[in-house]
Amino acid sequence: MPSAKVVRNEIRASRPVEIRLTFKLPARLWVVIIMFAVCLLALTIPVALSRSKALPSDLFADYIDFFPGAYWSMGLERTFRCNVDVATGVKYCFLRPPGTLFTNIGLTIVDNQITRTTFSLYENTLKAGDLATLWGKPEVQISGYIAYLDWRDQKISAVARTDDGRFDYSLLVSSVTFY
Repeated sequence: MPSAKVVRNEIRASRPVEIRLTFKLPARLWVVIIMFAVCLLALTIPVALSRSKALPSDLFADYIDFFPGAYWSMGLERTFRCNVDVATGVKYCFLRPPGTLFTNIGLTIVDNQITRTTFSLYENTLKAGDLATLWGKPEVQISGYIAYLDWRDQKISAVARTDDGRFDYSLLVSSVTFY
């Protein structure tokens, strides 16, 4: 049987051990470390939030009635604002749908048939890579700081802005057109 002295030592040994580390850094270095941490958070939080927004498998599915080939119905004139080019008879109609990813939906109508549909997007909504996931690799043409993406076989095009005149899949898309 252990003695009281041995039991007391076992109890002492089972107590948590506290270790304190103290760093003596100059105040300027602490300021730099804190600024670095704040900048790092400021850069990573928006990226994490933007990735958390899952895009629907097809953003445009709700607007199938407005795609090229569909016929224009007179009931739609109540929701769209339209202008007619008197010389050509082409009708241009616009809708600003509330609560969507689109700032504007534009239609071109010839002989009561929709020939072109353009979806203008809010900033930071859609990337070129998102569209490539939906429709495959696009043909890309760069003109200055604008990237024109085209899926000719599917009759879809998109416009994205580039800061350096080069294309990559992280470019933000400003509009998508079905023709």
